[in-house]
Formats: sequence, C-alpha cells, structure tokens
Amino acid sequence: MIRIILLEDHAIVREGVRFLLGQEADMSVIAEFDCPEQLFAALPELDADILITDLDFEKFKGVEILQHPSAITSQCRTIVLSMHGEAHLVKRAMDLGAFGYVTKSRGARELVAAIQEVHKGHFYLTDDIRNQVATTSPHITKREREVLMLLINGETAKAIGTRLGISDKTVYIHRASLMEKFGAKTLIELGRKARDAGI
Repeated sequence: MIRIILLEDHAIVREGVRFLLGQEADMSVIAEFDCPEQLFAALPELDADILITDLDFEKFKGVEILQHPSAITSQCRTIVLSMHGEAHLVKRAMDLGAFGYVTKSRGARELVAAIQEVHKGHFYLTDDIRNQVATTSPHITKREREVLMLLINGETAKAIGTRLGISDKTVYIHRASLMEKFGAKTLIELGRKARDAGI
C-alpha cells in the first residue's frame, strides 16, 4: 500500500485528489493538510511514502515549501502538484529533492502514474514540462536508463549487476558512458543533471 500525504490549501482540489486516489486499490491517503504549518507539526509522527504538495501558500511561495528546515523532501518522496510549470521552477524543485512534478492542467490519471513511478524510486515529469526541461537531455539507451536510476538510488555496481542480470564490468561501462553523456564527474552530479533533464 502506498501511503500518501496531501498538502493543498484549496479544498476542492484536495477533495478531488483524495477521491481520485481512493479509487486505487494500492493507494491510501493517510493525512491531509491545508497549510504547511500543520504538516510540519505532524510530519515526525507520520509514516508516509509520498507527499503531494502545491507550491503556493500564504507564507510559502514558489519552492520555499521545499526549503523549509523540516526538509520535507527528506521525510518522504515528494511530488509537486502545481498550476505553474515554468522550466526554472521545475528544475529548482527537483534540485531541492522533489521526485515528481505534475501540472494541474493534466488529467487525473497522470497523477496516479506519477505516484506509481515515484514510489518505485523513479523521477517523473509530465510531458508538458518535460518538453521544456529536457530539451538538452542526452540520448540514453533503455539499459543505461535502468542503470542510471539504480545508481542514483545508491545501489552498488554488484547489486545493479545482480538485479539486471549483467556483470559488474558491464555496469561500470554503462556508468562511464552515462558520466560522459551527462558531462558529470561524480554520481551526485550525475543525479542532479539527470533530474535537470527530466529523467
């Protein structure tokens, strides 16, 4: 069961999202809040997998909610659900630890897809913002993408090889190729550039 927290100050949006997720057998909204302060107070006691949050609140504008000392993005994987889809805002949100970004103009099924992908540890951007953010994304193969996601999630070369049924040497070859394609010198830089590219 994917345990979800909602942070949204518009009741009609919050109720709509709760109703939508209530139709999914593998998802459960365990808490919902209409202001960040309530979330900050309750978060230490909550055991959730996903936080879905807007970005516009009375005291928190833009990505400020993601910069709060409570570090909500370190507590659970965070998906931004916002009416704003500007590339610089999306990139900043991902830099601050968001795993997904969904614009409110998208269909309800897209939010469900985002939750499923983020729960697996994958980053998720809706197509409308992916086209803006990922215009300079390097071409990578399906296998390189698999290796990339596991590297970003902290898996060792041996663990990745075992999971994908390939040798450690092959993992290192894919890693070197990814580093070259993204122009990255460290795994941390690789992860950041992959997020910037919407991967």
